[in-house]
Formats: sequence, structure tokens, C-alpha cells
Amino acid sequence: MHVGFLTFAKIAKILVVSQKVSFIVELYTAWYIDHLRCYELCRNDTLDISIVDPQNLNDYTPLSLYTIQGKHYVSAKAFLLNMLFRGILAPEDIRRLQIESLPETLDAFINILKRELNLDAMLIVQYEDPTFGNELCNLTRLTDLPEERATLRIFQKHLPVPSNEPVPLNEDQLSDSTLDTASLPSTSSGESTPRRVQVLPDPFVIPKFPTDVELRLKRGNDSYFRDGSLLEVPRSMSSDILEGLAEALFAIKTHPTHGECAIVAKALVDKFPCLKEAGSTCGWYAWK
Repeated sequence: MHVGFLTFAKIAKILVVSQKVSFIVELYTAWYIDHLRCYELCRNDTLDISIVDPQNLNDYTPLSLYTIQGKHYVSAKAFLLNMLFRGILAPEDIRRLQIESLPETLDAFINILKRELNLDAMLIVQYEDPTFGNELCNLTRLTDLPEERATLRIFQKHLPVPSNEPVPLNEDQLSDSTLDTASLPSTSSGESTPRRVQVLPDPFVIPKFPTDVELRLKRGNDSYFRDGSLLEVPRSMSSDILEGLAEALFAIKTHPTHGECAIVAKALVDKFPCLKEAGSTCGWYAWK
């Protein structure tokens, strides 16, 4: 058996300081060549190298401050240049997409999706959240995305094409609280223009879902009112519910705010308390 002091290094942290990449290295010594897991921590050190291609580091996230040899440093986490996405537009249309660097805003990210996927409609984007067992959640912040790769569910909402014919509205939409008076047809000109609902009703009227979903929700509510148990919602059912809510919401508001999305989520859980989010203070945040 060979006895020796083999030196191994583990990169503990990667820093970006003054246009240099610095590695905080943990140096280990192996006592036996066949026992590579028998390490002894002997010291920490730094190794500076110049950035060969600055584009390989496109972002960093400050985490904490610490001191090395009297100098203060900010711990940073370097992101990979490329991020891989699996975009689901329909069960028969699933695409692979690689984005070189994430933009700073959600709107810019959606514009990239439109360009790369050749889409011209308004998009609602959901992602599989590993925190909830890869259940779908609406994407409201880019920082919520998993690192390196993510699966997206993309819904396209096509805006109605303006015409000279009035758009028929149901009785609920004809209430004063849900009409934008600036879009009402002018009686003096004699010309009809489409009426567009602009104010979201509160409480929001939850639409009808597919029959099987409605049946499961009814049974879930029965169990909830009987013993307080919550309904386990599979991914397919969650998608049907979120898609139905999105269609109903976009029929009223083309650009809903986060607060209006919260109104819709609250109305859903108020009608179907079996859908409450366990451990949540409000119970409906996951449906927002």
C-alpha cells in the first residue's frame, strides 16, 4: 500500500473582483491513495486568474461579506451563460429553447419567448416549481425560476380584432362597475364601437371548468366541509383551472395587475376552499 500526502482542492466560492475571477479554495490532503475520502483540511487560499472571455460571466448575486488577509470581499454566485427551457405550448407542441442570458425584467423575458418561439399573441407563462413538487405556478418574477433549466407552460391569448360590429356582452358585464365609459359607443355619431370591460369585478366570478374538474372540486368541497381535508390537485387539473381563470381574466382585462390576479386567486379559494394552500397565511398565493 502506498502511503503519501496527495493534495486535493475543492472550490468553495467563486468571486468576481476587479475584472478577475477569484477562487476560494479548500485544500485537502489524502493520507492514503486508496482512501481518497480521508481528507484533512489544512488551509484556505485564493487563486486569481484573468477572465478570458468576460461574456462567460453575465451576472452575479451578492450573498455575504467576509474578510481575507484584511481585505473585505463580497461572496458572489456566478450564473451559467446559457439557460435551457422546455416550452410546452400544447400537448403536441413541446419545444426546446436555449437563452444565452436572462434579462432583468419579466416583460423582456416574455418578448424573448415571443421572438424565439415565433409567437405574436399575449402570453401567460407558468413554470414547474420544485418547491411544490413541480406543480405549475404563474411566473411573476424571474428569480423564481430554477437554476440552469426549467419547464415552462405557455398559454397564448389572442386579442380580438376590432370591427365595426358591437361586441355582445352578458348581463354581468353590463353592470356599471365593469364598464369603461370611454369605450362605450357614441349615440350621437350613430356608429357602434366595441365595448371593452376594463374594471375587474370584486368578487371575481369564477368560470365553469371542464365537467371532470367541476366534479372533483365538488367532492373536494364536500370533504373540506366534512373534516377540513384539502384536495390533492394533480398537474393536469391545475392546468385546467389556471387556463380557465386566465381566459376569464383576459376577457375582462388585457393587462391585469398583480393585485387583480390576487383578486382572482382569492375568489377561486373562496368558492372552492378545498383548494387552499396548506401552510399559507392567505391560502391562495399558489393560485395567483
